[in-house]
Amino acid sequence: MSENKVKAQFFRRPRYFKDFQCMGGSCPMSCCLIWSVDWTEQEIERLKNAECSEHLRMLVENSFGEVTDAPGKFRIIMDSKKRCPFLTEDNFCLIQRELGAEYLSYTCTVYPRNALFCGSTVMNYCNLSCYRVLDTLCNDKDCMILENYKPVHKKAGKVSMDSEADILSHPEFKYRHQLLEFFYEIISDESRSLETCVTLGAVAAQNLAKNISSGKINMIPENIASLKKALKDPKQTEKLEALKPNYSVKLWFAKKLNEIVLKTNMINLISENDLIIADKYDEGIRNFNAAFAERPFALRNIALNLLLELKMPFRIKDTGIFENYCYYAAAIASVKLSAAVSYNIQSLNPEKTFKSTVAYISRFFAHNDGNVKLIVDLFKELNCMSPAYIALIVK
Repeated sequence: MSENKVKAQFFRRPRYFKDFQCMGGSCPMSCCLIWSVDWTEQEIERLKNAECSEHLRMLVENSFGEVTDAPGKFRIIMDSKKRCPFLTEDNFCLIQRELGAEYLSYTCTVYPRNALFCGSTVMNYCNLSCYRVLDTLCNDKDCMILENYKPVHKKAGKVSMDSEADILSHPEFKYRHQLLEFFYEIISDESRSLETCVTLGAVAAQNLAKNISSGKINMIPENIASLKKALKDPKQTEKLEALKPNYSVKLWFAKKLNEIVLKTNMINLISENDLIIADKYDEGIRNFNAAFAERPFALRNIALNLLLELKMPFRIKDTGIFENYCYYAAAIASVKLSAAVSYNIQSLNPEKTFKSTVAYISRFFAHNDGNVKLIVDLFKELNCMSPAYIALIVK
């Protein structure tokens, strides 16, 4: 994906996008912690030439380090507590407080907003690594309904798009938007459980992958139409809904995910002798479902946002559509694992723990392209490269 200025005919976004506002100092998981944000030389010079307090001026002089492998780019040097040096004691940005948002870096200004350019359509979304976004998804049933809008002249996020060379080598990218909307429709279907929807999406992705590999690129629209009919077969839905979890597969995969993604001792609370205990996993999921009994849409909203955030169905251009979908399924399995763990510990606020963990998971899946190979290799290592195994992993 390359970054360019683009012209589009259509603009789409989840309903929550237009009303997003940063929580500021009240955010329990500030994006000014741990992450070190890139700044350009021009952005830093603008800061240096601004009239500000002596304290801020000293911070500007001493808080940026040049990125060795990217000339002209600089990175904020975090303090000993991994806090941005411009973050005040009450968790507000000193730059914004003294000078205004126009003096922030581009990344600081637009985060967590993003825009994916799909053919003639721009799709906006926000990153789940933002706690405020997660809080909205868990509390607003209709926030992930996609709507058309007319753009206004303000920063709406970092735009990612396929270059001409990308489309030449991967002509299936021409149908990125149709495919995205197709998978979005599958996951949105509330007549089925989320797990069944994710499995049906895997069936569709595998079918599409076969057609793409055989060179039938221009058949994708017809392929989508036929798949829509096939996936509505009630017998197939009933079979998937009745599927029982296979814990030998599911929990082994969850253990491996924890080693790669979560990397947290929290998992020990539902493990014994390095193995996840099925009863404890199920208890955590039951507790989560009980806590969200009046908000059963929460996991589906998260899954829908992940579709956008992971740029499905082509997260990585040189990885096939089914492999990309496996990566997406692994993200869903990680979210469910975090729910089981968060609601199986003695915590005063398990919902906060769950949201914070999912935000952390999102950072792994959405902010580093190199992680795709790690997860796809895991699927291959465990011989899980099929819709049937995806069903067992997410069930």
